[in-house]
Parts: sequence; C-alpha cells; structure tokens
Amino acid sequence: MGFALKIIAGKGAGRVFKFSQKAVKVGRLPDNDLVLYDMGVSRYHCEIVQDGATFTLRDTGSANGTLLNDVVTTEAQLQPGDRIGIGPVTFALEREAVAVAADDSGSHQPVEAFPRDSDFGGDDSVDDKTRSRRKLPAKDIALLFGKPAPDPHRTATGSYVAHSRKLWQRLPASTRRATVVALVLVLVGAAVSLQMIKNRPRQDRSAEIFAADKANAALSFGAGKVDVFTPDRVNFQIDFKGGRVLLHFAAGGVESPTELEMLLNGKPIGFVEMTPERWTTGMKVTLPRALLKRGTNILTFDNTATPRRDERWGVAQVHIEETPLPPPDEAKAKELFELGRASYEARSVAPINLTRAIQYFDDAERYLEGMPQPPSLYVTIRDAEANARQELQNVFDSYIFTVEKALRFSDTEGAVETLRELLRYFSDPEDPRYVKAKSRLNEILGGKQP
Repeated sequence: MGFALKIIAGKGAGRVFKFSQKAVKVGRLPDNDLVLYDMGVSRYHCEIVQDGATFTLRDTGSANGTLLNDVVTTEAQLQPGDRIGIGPVTFALEREAVAVAADDSGSHQPVEAFPRDSDFGGDDSVDDKTRSRRKLPAKDIALLFGKPAPDPHRTATGSYVAHSRKLWQRLPASTRRATVVALVLVLVGAAVSLQMIKNRPRQDRSAEIFAADKANAALSFGAGKVDVFTPDRVNFQIDFKGGRVLLHFAAGGVESPTELEMLLNGKPIGFVEMTPERWTTGMKVTLPRALLKRGTNILTFDNTATPRRDERWGVAQVHIEETPLPPPDEAKAKELFELGRASYEARSVAPINLTRAIQYFDDAERYLEGMPQPPSLYVTIRDAEANARQELQNVFDSYIFTVEKALRFSDTEGAVETLRELLRYFSDPEDPRYVKAKSRLNEILGGKQP
C-alpha cells in the first residue's frame, strides 16, 4: 500500500507524486522526501505518516503553517480527498497501491515538486520504475511488433505536405481567398483578445479588511509586483487581548518619509521609514496601548501619494505578536529606569550601552503599561526611550552617510572601519539596521571575513 499527493491548486496543478514509504517529509531543503522550492515553504514544513490504513499530518514547526481543509493545523488524521495547504500550493491526498519499493537500505530519492529549470504540470511518480510501467499507446505497440500499413496520404518520405497542397489547389479560388481572410481575422482577433487580457486592470482591493494571520503573512500587498493589489491602502484586522502588541512587517518602494502612514482604528501612529530600493524585512512597531480596544482593531497602511499619482509600494510579512504584561510594579519600573539612565550616560564608554538603555527603558515601561492610570513616571520613561531610539537612528544615518562618502573618495579602509564601529551599537542581529550594515560590509569586503 502507498499514497499519492496531487496538486489541485497553485503552480504545478494536476501534478501527482506517489510514495510507498511510511513517512514523507515535505519542505524546502533537498533532504526532504518532497521538495518545494518556494520561500513560502519552511525548510522542514510538515510530514505525512502512514500507519496501516491511517494517515496522519504533522506540522514540523513551519513559519507559515500547514492547512488542512483550509484550517491551520499542527497534527490531524487524514482521509482520502483531504486538502493540504503547503505554501503556495494545495495538495489532495489519494490512497492507492504503489508498486515502488525502497532499496535495501530503505532510503528514497527526494521528489522535487518545483524544479528550478523546468515547466510545471504532468503526472510524476517517485521514480522511473513507475513511469516505465505505464501503458503504451496502441500505435506504439504496433510499431514494436510489426510495421503498420503505409498511409496513402503520405509521400515517400513520410510527409503530408504534397497531399495537402493538392487538396488546397483543387479548391475554387474564391474559397481559398475566403479561407485566408477568415484565418487572418481569427489571428487578429486572438491577438487583440490576448492584449486586452494582458492590459486588463487589476481588481482594486483597497477597501477590504484582511486578517493579520499566518496565511496573509505570506502575501504582499500594495501596488506593483504584489500578490494583492491595494494601491491606496491595506487594512488588517487584529484581536487585542490586553497584552503588549508588537507589529512585525516588511516594506518596499517607500520613497519619502511621509509616504506610507500607519493608522490604528483610524488614528495616526506614525510613518513607515523609507525603503526605496528593495524590500526591508524585520521592521517592528509597538502599537500604542491607548488606541487599542479589547477585541477587534483595524490597522491600516495608507499610501498618502495615491490617488494623485501611481505608486509602486508594498508591505508584506504582516503579523502580530502579543505578549502578556507583568503585574504592575512601580518600584520595579523605577529600578529599571535608573539602570537605563546609567547605561545611557555611559554610551560614550561603549556604543552597546545605548542599545542597553533602550532595553531597560522598554522593560520599565512594561511594568506600568497595565495600570488603569499610569503614574507620571510612565511618561518620563516613554520620553527617555523615544529620545534614546531617535539617537540610535541618528547614529545609524550618520555612519551610513560617512561610509558612502568614504567610498566615493575610494577610502575603502575608512568605510570598513566605520561599519565595524556601527555594528557595535546593536545587540540584536535581526535589527534591520544591523542587517543592512552587515550586508554593506560584506559587499565591500567581497565575501571576506568582516
């Protein structure tokens, strides 16, 4: 016994993959049994395990989740016909006898569902043995066991050209002209239809509200080469349970500091920083607690330049991280605030102290956020944190300007030293500024050790 997975939606629709082993691992890395080369698929996304007549689907810690019949699941039993959503495609489970045996070691060759240099489609088995057992067409069987009767419409070389030409010449001249005109009209009509389809305006979905969940986190929104066309704005629904809400997202094509505004329940909360050249990932914003309400909230990315002119912009990887707040403790908050001030005062001694100060201020703020009426210390801490964050951003902008200036004057050594100094300010390797500085340093060094 074995089973098969058939792509029923997404690229490669109609393609079938057959397996005889008891467990099939699915993911992006080549050591999986079924390899899906797509960034929406995790390195080790999920697995399907067969135990007799029972099939079990397990998510193996994927980033975007595994869907079973359009519902996110971590582990569930499967039935034939169930829909399994993995990244950009949906499979259907098919139970069938598979006469493909593993080798003596019990190993199986991985199946590449999305080959990098070939078209999608067709029916693919696990190995060539299964393909070799397919039935040959009747005409091929005839060729194997005897020469078929010659076709009277063919020439001596096997061509139909001469016969077709004779038939064409026998037609009346008026019929030939009418046929040519009809063929030209058909070709012109097809070309016009194709052009209309190509230039057909995309559906504007700016007025819709999308859930800030794992499924939509894999999509990009905005204008240009995006998955969902929302040229004016994109709205996300988030559910607030009373904790601290951190917004994660990526942005691209933002060419001015006031182009892409963020609003929470219709109230402005700031602008997305400029990302003119490429997608910038790992962006984070703490949503202001004062504007959140228990239950449903609406977060909006509003492109202020539309509809006055066409803009190419986008947001992606939008998801919410809500963490519970610690019990209110003003004394603890004051203690952390003093540690933050001490670190801030010592920032000239070690650049990392500026980042540490921000973390202390942030931790202190958390101990006061849950209070119905936070004390005046809360405002003091927020102001101190905002000041430290702005100073860190100013340092980053200044250092990057110095680096580019040094490179314009061919001072590679000066640019390298400046970037190395800048990296000392950051403790979080996922901070977009750290990533940008590290990437620039690697570019300058040409892949050598930074």
